[in-house]
Amino acid sequence: MTDREMTQLKTISDINDWLVKKSQRYDYPSEKLKFIGIVEERGRMIAAQMITNMLECHGLSADIKNTDELFHYSFGEENLSLLVDRYLNYLQKQVENKKDVIIFQIYTDFINVYPLLQTPFDIFIHTMPEPNGTNFQGEIVQKISLCKGFIDHLPKDCVIAVSMDDLICVDFLEVLKDRMVITYGLSSRATVTASSIETEPFLKFHFCIQRGITTNNGIEIEPMEFPAELKLLGKWNVYDILAAATGAMVLGVLPEEITSALLGLRGHTAKTENEKNIYISY
Repeated sequence: MTDREMTQLKTISDINDWLVKKSQRYDYPSEKLKFIGIVEERGRMIAAQMITNMLECHGLSADIKNTDELFHYSFGEENLSLLVDRYLNYLQKQVENKKDVIIFQIYTDFINVYPLLQTPFDIFIHTMPEPNGTNFQGEIVQKISLCKGFIDHLPKDCVIAVSMDDLICVDFLEVLKDRMVITYGLSSRATVTASSIETEPFLKFHFCIQRGITTNNGIEIEPMEFPAELKLLGKWNVYDILAAATGAMVLGVLPEEITSALLGLRGHTAKTENEKNIYISY
């Protein structure tokens, strides 16, 4: 089906029927996976890697996918049907590889085609950008507008995690009011926050769950505190850890498993093939 033929699908029902037929060819892969969508500063994948390690401690296998690798979309070069086939083929391969969770690092091209794909996200995480992060700030005006539309198309039962300390997220409030939202950050009003932060010789603090969190399998995580300790430098990494832990808990990862996962992480300034390492800017 070409882009021109796509325009002939006049109603949402037409599009849904078309997607069902497409998915059937690939044996409905999205029904066999959990999905996390995450917006991180371009070039970073700290929170995504942390979530992967936390899920592993819970017995779940995850794949991280930069959406630019799937959806670098240019009109006239490929049609939407091929794009959807590429997407479904990727999901099918992850099912064959016995993956349980897909973590999509979301960029503009994916946001543009999301109303067509309708990925059934379990949680969407908007991470806290670093101060003066030029890569991120250069795109921020466009991204605010795009993310508003993206959030509006997410499944109604998708949990949305945003930082209470991020002024950008104030612009999301109009589309978050009827959503399930978990806030994180250093604000005393956040659902998930941190206390007793130490940065030397490495990062240590206490997670504080200030209001109950219901996991996607119906388990209630009560308000509590638990320790976090890992070989990372810099207070700013607390935001990545809080974001990652929030996403992991929604998928059922227990606090003690988060603590264990963090102990297995260590920072590097150089890229490494060991997925249990993460690379950070000092």
